[in-house]
Amino acid sequence: NSFWGGARYDLTPRLNLSGGYYTMQQNSYSGNGCTNTSAAQCSGNIQVVSEVAAYKISKQWDVYGGDEWSHVMNGYASGYMYKSNENVTIGGRFHF
Repeated sequence: NSFWGGARYDLTPRLNLSGGYYTMQQNSYSGNGCTNTSAAQCSGNIQVVSEVAAYKISKQWDVYGGDEWSHVMNGYASGYMYKSNENVTIGGRFHF
């Protein structure tokens, strides 16, 4: 099962903010109803939250910064070295 939602808001004509939430849930594939990290077949889920701010410098250029956080639980986390992860990015774009 997958669920997601998101929104974008133009704070000013040059600055917009956007964010999203995503989750995926899996049931136990082994049929025994396990809910731990002993096997990838156990039930579990992942949750992801992201946000981005973009600023228009001109009609063709903008700069952006964003962050994404994810967390895996139970069977979905089987084999993961770390259960939580955070990624930050910044950059610029040229629009043709």
